[in-house]
Amino acid sequence: MLLLEILKVIVIAPFCFACLIFFFMMLTRYFDYSNCTRKNMTYMKYKEFLNIYYLNKDKWYYYDTFERLYYKTPTAGALRTEIFVKFNYFDRLRVKHFIKKEEENKKKQENLKNQQRNMELILTSVQKDIDSIRKQSQEELLQTNQTISEKVNNILTKEGHNNGL
Repeated sequence: MLLLEILKVIVIAPFCFACLIFFFMMLTRYFDYSNCTRKNMTYMKYKEFLNIYYLNKDKWYYYDTFERLYYKTPTAGALRTEIFVKFNYFDRLRVKHFIKKEEENKKKQENLKNQQRNMELILTSVQKDIDSIRKQSQEELLQTNQTISEKVNNILTKEGHNNGL
C-alpha cells in the first residue's frame, strides 16, 4: 500500500511539474516583448492599440482561427504589406474580446441598415399601390359622374320633348 502511494507520487509529480513548466513557458512567450524575429511584426499594448484602432478601423483585421491581428499598410502597386501585431497574454485576451464586440456591433449596424432599406422598399411599394388605387378610384368616380350626367341629360331631354308636345 505504501509502495503504491510512493509509486503514484513518483509518476504523477513529474507530470504535474512538466505541466507547470509548460504553462510558465507559454506565459513567458506572451509576456516577452524582446523576441521580435519577423520583419513585419511588432508588439503593442492594449491602450496603444485602442488609440490607433479608432483612427482607421478598416485597416485592421483579425484572424480568429490563429488569434492574430494584422494591420494593412499600402505599398507601391496593388501589393499590400501586413504587419502582425502581437500582445502579451492579458492584452491579447482584451483585444480578442474587443474585436468580437466590434464585429457584433458592426453586424447589428448592418442588420439595422438592411431593415431600414427593406422598410423603405416596402413603403415605396405601398405608396405606389396607394397611388394606383387612388388613380383608379378617381377614374371610376369620373366615369360614374359622366354616366350619371348622361342619364340626367337623357331624362331631361325626354321630359323636355314630352312637355313640348
